[in-house]
Amino acid sequence: MSADPQHDTPDHGQRLVDKRGELPKHRFTQALETWEAWSAADTWQRVIADARQHSRVLSGLGDLEKLASGPDPLEALRANRELVDTLTGWQWQAMRAARQQGRGWHEIAGALGLETDRTDLPAALACGADVARRAYLGAIQRQQRASNHLPPGLLRYDPRWRELAADNPADRAHQHDRAETGRESGHER
Repeated sequence: MSADPQHDTPDHGQRLVDKRGELPKHRFTQALETWEAWSAADTWQRVIADARQHSRVLSGLGDLEKLASGPDPLEALRANRELVDTLTGWQWQAMRAARQQGRGWHEIAGALGLETDRTDLPAALACGADVARRAYLGAIQRQQRASNHLPPGLLRYDPRWRELAADNPADRAHQHDRAETGRESGHER
């Protein structure tokens, strides 16, 4: 075992509970705590610097050094990357649930902040719905590959998830509305 637990090879026989009887923290939880600790310390550092610059007294806040100390910025950046990667990896599950509810790809694209429905752009650039659909299909393909290489039951894959990528009534209604709007504004398609 190395001094840095991030570089240790996982021990698949490792206990689920640590010596204190607590469940180990998920990597996401650890990363979020690191990011929050750095963010809070960074905020306090700026508050303290501003107060000192303007000769304000902060004695009622307690131990300013403790408030302003936190993880190293590079450690915070690693934690941020872990959070972003994890949340991005989990997006497909919310996409799947939205599709199961009958939501259209244009709605999913909008929720993800992807450009969509821009009539002033070529269709290939304007369609965030296609970007969202491709991201979803890529994620479920990775899920399928991973489940094929693990013992049965360890990671679930359902072939019906792929079917959710096909156009549904919300997609068809949206495509019809876009076509109508395009004709009305002189953009024949």
